[in-house]
Amino acid sequence: KYHPADEINDGGRVLHTGRVIQMADLLCEYYQATPQERDLVKSALILHDSYKSGEPWEGHTKPAHGHIAARNIRETPGGDTPEGKVVQRLAANHMAAWNQPQPTPPSDKLELIVSYADYLASRDNVYVRVPGQQGG
Repeated sequence: KYHPADEINDGGRVLHTGRVIQMADLLCEYYQATPQERDLVKSALILHDSYKSGEPWEGHTKPAHGHIAARNIRETPGGDTPEGKVVQRLAANHMAAWNQPQPTPPSDKLELIVSYADYLASRDNVYVRVPGQQGG
C-alpha cells in the first residue's frame, strides 16, 4: 500500500528488506554508528516486517506488525539478552509516527536510523538499488 510497485508482488518484501538494509548502511555511516550498533540496526531491519501479514499470515498488513515481530524475537534463543531486547525495541518501533496503537517517535540514534531507513526505502521517489538487482 505504501511501497513502490515492484515491492507489491511476490518477492516484494525481500526486495524491500534489501533496500532498507542499503539505506541503513548509508544512515549508519552518516550517524557514525559503531559496528555493534550497525549489527543491531540490521538485525532489527531484517526482521521488522517478518509479520507484516499478521499472525497467522492473512494476506494483508497488520498495523501492529512490528510488535508481533518483537514478541517473536523475544521468544527466540537470545531474544532475552540485552542485544535481543534492543532488536525487539527497534523492530517494534520501526514505524515511528505511524506506529500502532500509538506513535513512537524515535527516542535514540538507533530508532532514528531504523525508522528513517524504512521510511526512505519505502518511497517510490527514492530509488535504492540493492546488490544484484537488475536495471537502474
